[in-house]
Amino acid sequence: MKKMTLTVIGAALAVGGVTSGLAVASSASTPVNGVVTGRVYECPPGPIVASPAPKAIPAFVTLRHDGSNIEVAPISFTASPPWRGAFTFHEPPGRYEVISSYLHQTAWVRVRSGVTSVVHFGPFACPMQSAS
Repeated sequence: MKKMTLTVIGAALAVGGVTSGLAVASSASTPVNGVVTGRVYECPPGPIVASPAPKAIPAFVTLRHDGSNIEVAPISFTASPPWRGAFTFHEPPGRYEVISSYLHQTAWVRVRSGVTSVVHFGPFACPMQSAS
């Protein structure tokens, strides 16, 4: 009887050890999300002649993966020109397409586990501003 009890306890410990070993292995292999962050902006305006000042058009940034929209972030622009707005996504590792509706620009980014990738959307060239 004593030998049988020790065998059952030994088997229970072995199964428990395997179970906890699997739990550690599965949590260690779970990828940590990366971050895609950036800004949408426009060139600073010249002198505004008309009153009131124009307003920023509504805009959003779409994150796509494997041809599907994953997430959409609305852009809250600053109250006055030059308009600037930020976006942030937290996603698993992979290659993503980032699309800005403002100025219709696209960028590709590779998200890595625990790493922040920065994408900025704005005009390709801004006119020179006069020094005042």
